[in-house]
Amino acid sequence: MLVITLAFGLSIVGSLEAALSYHNQDVQFGDIELGGVLLYEALIAPIVGLVLKARHWKWSDFAFHYSNGTTVLGVAIAGAIALAWCIFGGVVGEVPSVAAANLMLVLAVSLLNPMFEELLVLAYVVQSMRKRFGLMTAMNVSIAIRLMYHLYQGPLAVIPIALFGVLVTVVYVRLGRLWPVVVAHALLDLVGLSGVGC
Repeated sequence: MLVITLAFGLSIVGSLEAALSYHNQDVQFGDIELGGVLLYEALIAPIVGLVLKARHWKWSDFAFHYSNGTTVLGVAIAGAIALAWCIFGGVVGEVPSVAAANLMLVLAVSLLNPMFEELLVLAYVVQSMRKRFGLMTAMNVSIAIRLMYHLYQGPLAVIPIALFGVLVTVVYVRLGRLWPVVVAHALLDLVGLSGVGC
């Protein structure tokens, strides 16, 4: 609980507040917003790392497992999700957002944020909870946490984010590899934060 509170507590509170005051306004992804994400994750990651080390977590516990094949799988997952989001947007409506950040910030966030999120909200939550509460509970809690800190994007974003969460959680659990999920997340962040539309 401490690890998740440190990593995502502030984001969840802010996201819930934004969701409660949401009135179909554009979600801003500018320099200030992305800079804030980078700063927070860069500051909190070493603290979370120390907590995990104190709890005897090792790198191998996250089942990262890089390989060329899993990189290709990550690209395929990103393509499938992007296509699904485009179809969803065409049928239901686009999530109102404005992506107007500096390209270097977009690149930095697209590299750091997927590692930070997937190591903790997916690998850590699933691996730590499955031992005590079972795999299904661990998977559902991971997906729920992911949804909670993305609620600021408004109700139209809930379904695509939930679908992404379900897909990558299943991929991680079935393959025992986090790398394709990180690749998919990084590519989707890069495309979304660059303002590339369907």
